[in-house]
Amino acid sequence: MEWTYILASAAAFVVAIYYFLTWKYDYWIKQGIPSAPKAIPVFGHMWSVLSLKESFPSLCEKLYKSNLNSSMVGFFQLKTPTILLCDPELVKDILVTNFASFHDNELTLHSKLDPSMSDTPFFAKGNVWKETRSVMTNGFSNKKLKLLFALAREVSFKLNKYLEKKAEEKNIVELDLLHFWTKYTGEFVANVGFGVEGHCFEDKPVTFQTVVEPMFDFSSFGREKEMILFFLPKLAKILGIARVPKDVESFLAHLVKDVVQTRKNDNAIHNDFLQMMIDYQRSHGLEIPDEKTLLVIMESFFLEAYESASIALSFLCFQLACHPEIQEKVRQEVYTVLSKYNGELDYEALQDLTYMEQVLYETLRLEPAIPILSKHCTKECHLKGPDGLSCRVKPGDVAVVSMYGLHMDPKYWSEPEKFDPERFNESQKSSRSKYIFLPFGEGPRICVGKRMALIEMKVAMVQILKNYSLELSNKTVLPMKRDTSFSTYPEDGLWVNVKLLQKVKSHG
Repeated sequence: MEWTYILASAAAFVVAIYYFLTWKYDYWIKQGIPSAPKAIPVFGHMWSVLSLKESFPSLCEKLYKSNLNSSMVGFFQLKTPTILLCDPELVKDILVTNFASFHDNELTLHSKLDPSMSDTPFFAKGNVWKETRSVMTNGFSNKKLKLLFALAREVSFKLNKYLEKKAEEKNIVELDLLHFWTKYTGEFVANVGFGVEGHCFEDKPVTFQTVVEPMFDFSSFGREKEMILFFLPKLAKILGIARVPKDVESFLAHLVKDVVQTRKNDNAIHNDFLQMMIDYQRSHGLEIPDEKTLLVIMESFFLEAYESASIALSFLCFQLACHPEIQEKVRQEVYTVLSKYNGELDYEALQDLTYMEQVLYETLRLEPAIPILSKHCTKECHLKGPDGLSCRVKPGDVAVVSMYGLHMDPKYWSEPEKFDPERFNESQKSSRSKYIFLPFGEGPRICVGKRMALIEMKVAMVQILKNYSLELSNKTVLPMKRDTSFSTYPEDGLWVNVKLLQKVKSHG
C-alpha cells in the first residue's frame, strides 16, 4: 500500500508539473488560430533556436512558409504566446492602426547592464522612446542631411583611395565584404557621427572599427550570448550579459566627453551629427551639454549606421557581382548623373540615382538587414484577418512580422527568388501594399535614420561603380547558408574580386 501511495503521488506530481508547464500551449488553438505543432514543455517552439540549430528569423520564415494560406499562425517563445502575421493588412494593424497596443519592440535590454543602449529608440519603451526619437528626428531634417552628406562624401573619397592603393599592383583585390564594409561604416560613424577620424582605412592596430567590432561577434560564443540576451533576458541579467561590451561603452562615452570638452572654446564650424545634438540641447536651454543623453543618441546613431548598413552593402555588392548586366546598368546611371552635375557628386545628384535605389531595395527584399519585427502587446487588441481568422492579443503576448516570409511570398511577388530591380520602379511600387516590403519598418517606429542610411550607401556605391568592377570570388560558397545569429549574414562570408576600371583621382 505504501509503495502504491508513493507511486500514485509521484505520478500525480509529474502530471501536475507537466500541466503547469504546458497548460498555455493550446492558447491559439482555443481561438481557432493555426498553431505550430509539437511545443516542448518550457521551451515552446524555441528549442531549435536555443540550441543554435537555426536563427529566430529562420524559424519564423519556416512557420510562415508552412502556413501560406493562413493570415496568422500561433507559436510560443518559451511560455510567451506569439502570433506570426502573414497578411499585409494585419501588419498594418500592429504597426499603424493599433500602434497604441503595440508601441514597444519585444527586445529588452536591462538598464543596469546597458544604461545607454537600453534608452535608444530601438530598445526604449513608452515616453523614453518618444523623447529620444523626437530629438534624433530633428537631426535628420532635409537641411541637416545636406550637411551630413558633405561629410559622408569625404568618407567615400577615403574608401576610394583605400581601394585604389590596394589595387595598384595587380589592378584587382579580393575582399571579404563584411570586413571591408565595416571599415567604411566605422569611418562613417566616426566622421559623420562624432566628427573625428576613425582611421579605419589605415594600417593601425587601433581604429574605430577594431574597438567596436567585439559588439558584433559572429563566433559560436557570440551567438550564444546574443541568444541569451534576446530570448532569456532574466538569465542575461543574472550572467551580466550586456548588448554593448563595457570596453565599447567606455570608448563611446569618452569619445562624446572628449568632443564636448574640445569644442567648449572652439569657434570652428562643425557639421557632424554630435554637434547637431549639442546645438539642439543648447537651443532648448542647456548651456552645459548633457553627456549622458548625448551618449544615448550617439549609440543610436552607431546602431543605425554601422552593422545594418555594412550587411546591406555586402549583399548589394554580392548581387551586382552575380548580375553583371545589372551592375553595368547602374554604372551607366552613375556616369550619366555625374555628367549632368559636371562630374561632382552633390546632394541633388544623389536623388537622381533612382535605378541604384531600385537595386538596393531589391537587395533588401532578398536579404533584409533586420529580418524580424517583433512587437510586445501592452493593451488588449482584436486582430481579424481577411480569411476570417481572428483572435484577441493580450498584454504580454507578442506579434511578429517575418521579412523573409513577406518579402518572398509568391502571393505578392512574381518569381520571388529572382533578383529583379524593376519590382521597385514607380509603376510596380504604386500597385502593391507597402506593408509587404519593410526593410526599415513602418509606422511611428519606422527607422529614424532611413534617409541617412540611403545617403551612406549611395555615396559609397558611386565610388565603387564609377571606378571598379565587381566579380564573384571562388571563396564565396554557393548556395549561401545563413548563420544562426539574429543577423542575415552568410555562415561562410561573402567574397568578391574588385577590379580597377581605370586610373582614378583620389577625389574622383
